[in-house]
Amino acid sequence: MAKAPAKTQAKAQQDSEENTAAGSAAAAAKKKKLLLIAAVVLLALAGGGTFAVLHFTGGGDEDEKVETAAADATGADGEHATPARAPVTYFPFEPPFLTNFVVNGRPRYLQLSLAVASRDQATLDALQKHMPLVRNRVVMLLSGEQFDLLRTRAGRDALQTKLQDAIKQVLEKEAVKPDVERVLFTNFVMQ
Repeated sequence: MAKAPAKTQAKAQQDSEENTAAGSAAAAAKKKKLLLIAAVVLLALAGGGTFAVLHFTGGGDEDEKVETAAADATGADGEHATPARAPVTYFPFEPPFLTNFVVNGRPRYLQLSLAVASRDQATLDALQKHMPLVRNRVVMLLSGEQFDLLRTRAGRDALQTKLQDAIKQVLEKEAVKPDVERVLFTNFVMQ
């Protein structure tokens, strides 16, 4: 009889080990299931967050951008809107202009380097073609300026405007519709 309880004890111990192993396996399976659910939730949140950022900041499908650009190209009544502006091109005047002045009996000088900004290639071509006429007009304009006035910011701003108008006038006389956006001083030395 003593053997029977030993078998029962062994059987009970074996059952206990199997239950513990089964419990561990069930706990591991439950843990894996929780990790899988957490990963899916995190991916969903990340995807939703990415969508929200792209949607609200203007990023998105290239197809959507193309459709938006096409819609922007036509007006409200279906007519085509004005095309996008061409990039600006700078045309430098070489060599620099050198003008002399006499102020209170002393010789003074102005060295001026210019560039013209335009978005129209025809205007730039006309500048190149008629450069002697344009340079002559600029020299004549500079020689009529007052040295003391050019030392002020207002005087330099006024000179830029005068030069822009003078260049446009020369090009208009040569039957070109000028598109001179700005005249820029790339070097301005007075002494």
